[in-house]
Amino acid sequence: MTTGNRPPDTPTVPGSVWFGPVVSVPEEREFIELLVSGHGVGVCCWPRDAARIEHLAAAGVPRLLLVRADAAPPAPCPHQACVCRTASKEEIHEALVALANAPDR
Repeated sequence: MTTGNRPPDTPTVPGSVWFGPVVSVPEEREFIELLVSGHGVGVCCWPRDAARIEHLAAAGVPRLLLVRADAAPPAPCPHQACVCRTASKEEIHEALVALANAPDR
């Protein structure tokens, strides 16, 4: 059976939300609820979005951190991956898919 324009047997990849530099508190809550209900991944910049990353972690949302070139990434933790902000689209896509499809989600 096909769904939309996807070929048969193509896995569904949950969506992600990019948390830009200006997101209001109500928008952040709405995005987090969307990610929780849709098994999505939050995409944030490190270290700029450190507080938002904590909010996502507290809600159980997997996180992809785009790490500034001159910054050290945070300590490894479950449901979180880090890539350099200059990563290729393919590297970012692979990290998103891995987080979205993690077996312990």
